[in-house]
Amino acid sequence: GAGHVGHSLGRMALEAGFRVHVVDDREKFANTERFGPGVDVHVGDIPGWLATNTLPPTAYAVIVTRGHRHDLDALRALVGRPLRYVGLIGSRAKVARIYDALVAEGMPLERLLCVHAPIGLDIGSVSPAEIAVSVLGEIIAALRKRMVALAGEIAEGVVFANASLSHMGQSLAALPAGKRSAADFFIGNMIPTCISDDVEAAKAMNRRT
Repeated sequence: GAGHVGHSLGRMALEAGFRVHVVDDREKFANTERFGPGVDVHVGDIPGWLATNTLPPTAYAVIVTRGHRHDLDALRALVGRPLRYVGLIGSRAKVARIYDALVAEGMPLERLLCVHAPIGLDIGSVSPAEIAVSVLGEIIAALRKRMVALAGEIAEGVVFANASLSHMGQSLAALPAGKRSAADFFIGNMIPTCISDDVEAAKAMNRRT
């Protein structure tokens, strides 16, 4: 998305050393004059662009479109791809509605559990620039693997990742009964979402978040 948050994030990410692609169907917002040199700007719908472009497994995808329908279409096109990071902007209520819509379409819930949503670090950001800082901080944390530093220390078969609180019930239900209320399962704003009885598979999932 090339709106206010996308504009701030695109410029900041470029300065941080990322190669940046911005996709939006509004030429008024998606243009090189607005974003400046160094940012690849594409005018068109996001699913259409994704259908003709291959994202490497090291890519970071940030969904910050102008509305619920566009967020839904973008997430539908991105979920399930082997990307290093997928984030979705919006309130917990909005995220829950989008998740529910995708699950109703038949998408397996486990594909959604490792989406970073609501997106960004919890730093109390309000303005588009502040939100962009929080999102870029979360991306850098994923890049530097700060978000998975506890992979070797957590309980066997459990991986921590950000996800909508609307699905915390399902995640907790999958935990051993003795662990469901343990404080160790709540670290900052992280909640247990990716569950596996296979430790190596769990660690592999952890590395992809």
